[in-house]
Amino acid sequence: MTVDIGITFIIIILSIIGFTRQNLRSDYVALMAMSLLLVTGVLKPTEAIQGFSNEATITVACMFAISAAVIKSGLVNYITGILSKFLKFGFIPITLIIMFFTAVLSSFLNNTAIVAIFLPVALNIASDLNVDKRKILMPLSFAAIVGGTCTLVGTSTNILVNSIYKRAGYDGFRMFDFSMIGAILAVGVIIYLVFIGLRFLTKKPLEDVPGRSLYITTIIINEDFQELGLKYTESELMQVIGSSFNEVQKNNDVYDTFDELTFNIDDHIKIGCDIEKIKKLNLIKGISFLTTEASEKLNPDMNIFEVVIPKESPIVGKSLHNLLHFRGFNIVPLAIQKAERFIFHKVRDSIMTPGDQLVVATNTESQTRLDHELNLKFTAVHELNAINPRFLTIVILVLCGFMITTAFEILSALQAAILSVSALLITRTLSLDDVYEALDSQVLMLLASILSLGLALEKTGASQLLGDFLVTVSVGQNEYILVGVIFLITTLITAIMSNAATAALLTPIVISMSKTLSVSEKPLLLAVMLGASMSFMTPIGYQTNTMIYSAGGFTFKDFMRVGLVVNLVTVVIGTYLILEFFPLK
Repeated sequence: MTVDIGITFIIIILSIIGFTRQNLRSDYVALMAMSLLLVTGVLKPTEAIQGFSNEATITVACMFAISAAVIKSGLVNYITGILSKFLKFGFIPITLIIMFFTAVLSSFLNNTAIVAIFLPVALNIASDLNVDKRKILMPLSFAAIVGGTCTLVGTSTNILVNSIYKRAGYDGFRMFDFSMIGAILAVGVIIYLVFIGLRFLTKKPLEDVPGRSLYITTIIINEDFQELGLKYTESELMQVIGSSFNEVQKNNDVYDTFDELTFNIDDHIKIGCDIEKIKKLNLIKGISFLTTEASEKLNPDMNIFEVVIPKESPIVGKSLHNLLHFRGFNIVPLAIQKAERFIFHKVRDSIMTPGDQLVVATNTESQTRLDHELNLKFTAVHELNAINPRFLTIVILVLCGFMITTAFEILSALQAAILSVSALLITRTLSLDDVYEALDSQVLMLLASILSLGLALEKTGASQLLGDFLVTVSVGQNEYILVGVIFLITTLITAIMSNAATAALLTPIVISMSKTLSVSEKPLLLAVMLGASMSFMTPIGYQTNTMIYSAGGFTFKDFMRVGLVVNLVTVVIGTYLILEFFPLK
């Protein structure tokens, strides 16, 4: 083992530790890893920054822009209108239809954006059908995940693996090379989940499952409140609050009933509420949310948004009140929703954890900065775009052109993506500002930086060393066991670490394995590609799972009970399909 290989292994181990830490962002860890490879001389400066001009990074950036155009055109809202017509057929048909549309759209567009748009639709459907909303939201997330495995551009992981594959001197995968495998897995996951898997969700009486986006907040009575001195039982405010009342705190006394109480300045009323009730309360003069300071920062130019906190957000571990002053952001927290229904302490002091959903007030100018710098995922129920017929026509034509040119290999995915974005700009369907706002800087920085780890593995010979070790262990093993083990290992690592990082580390290793074993590299790469994308058994394994975690009132156990079986099923069926379509020899 050379010194460079030893340094590379140390940096990889430190990176893996960093990726598993909730308080460290994945892009930060990847950037630090790239810096260490540069400083230690393992990579030259030109090699370390190759990821920023890599085909994968540019293609993913273009796909973000195309996804933004689809959302702006109202195509998703048009589909939502179609979905509403199927409500009369009941839970199973509408769930199957939602999963179908989600999977198809996620095959070509950013699946996080698709889930963000369909999340409020799914919540409304669950409410209209009077069913546990977990049974709608989990299929939504899982369909987005499996849908992304159907095409080369379905996920950034696919694009990343293909980029490393081509860098190793191969032709790479084509747009629909593994679409049949992805489609069969998608159908299998959809059928299993709807008819069998959802039965494994932890049992909750329907009334104990939080209602449509049930949040917890505290209403504080100020000196401008018009019902000061009035009994709670006689007030209009309590009519708005209704049965969602939780408790009242007066000075240091806490009351769980308000029958004999009158309104005084600085009364703290803890309530449960949905987004509509928050909007109504915001119009009442003389009350504030969480703290009196919060009401001073509210202004008429702000809108109310719902956001989900992913594990990479720097606000994880901070209290809700800290958001008022966090790094000078123009954001006012109004309410919080955690996996547990109630919060048994002051709401303002609640510590934010991954998967929590917040209601915040901010202006549209700050939304992009909050998205990019705090990594908050906006899922506002009331902020859907209207359908724009002209934009809709152009977007559909551009998407069709993209699919046709890549399917028939007229253009590469990169060329087609760049031309598609150019067409959207020329037709003014998108502006440059729209494009810049659509770019997810965290994902792009992660991709660009993490590619340096893969390059270091290749350059130093570390990938060959690891590949030889795995070959020694796997000699004489059945081909299904070989591919299945790679698939399973990738899936397990992805459950606790970034899927892009997992793919970047394992891809060079399996390429080296294929050379040593004198077998086709494609089955092994597909095992990595699919394994890195299909993370069902934890709420933090994939971004769409994090988005639905709090919104659905899930527990970690829900994902383990349902997702573990789905993961095992996809490993078994996926391994068989890979070797059927791509023989090892």
